[in-house]
Amino acid sequence: MELSREKVVQKVLANVLDLAILLASNWSVSEVPRQTLVRC
Repeated sequence: MELSREKVVQKVLANVLDLAILLASNWSVSEVPRQTLVRC
């Protein structure tokens, strides 16, 4: 049960981090094309 809970928490954290990165990139680096961000 604990392992499954940790896995769920990790998935949620990963999704939150992805959303935060997308928001940050769109907010602060809106001028830079996405291709450069994808390359990194």
